Amino acid sequence: MNLLNLEYVNEITGGDDEMLKELLSTFNEQVLEMKQHLPSLLKLDNIEDIRQLAHKFKSSMRVFGIELLASQLEYLEHNASDLSKETMREKVDEILEQGDILLDELKLILES
Repeated sequence: MNLLNLEYVNEITGGDDEMLKELLSTFNEQVLEMKQHLPSLLKLDNIEDIRQLAHKFKSSMRVFGIELLASQLEYLEHNASDLSKETMREKVDEILEQGDILLDELKLILES
């Protein structure tokens, strides 16, 4: 299953391979940042920062046409304060799992 909508990203870059790789490299760094900070915020039970992080990365996912992950982040953004710790952990785990898949996809593209 591909998360990254390359057709959409190619439209954004006008088919410019150099620009595509530059954008995807920057996006790769953002995904790594999300994967690093989200578990830390969860461990600290920092709901407000979790909501802010989800909002920030939801927007990045949408820019790259990754609706599944954007929707998961949007759910977390809007419902974080109402979720039990167990449910929050499950949602974060789902997001991190999708993040791993996305990083694998990005790695393949960036190395080609």
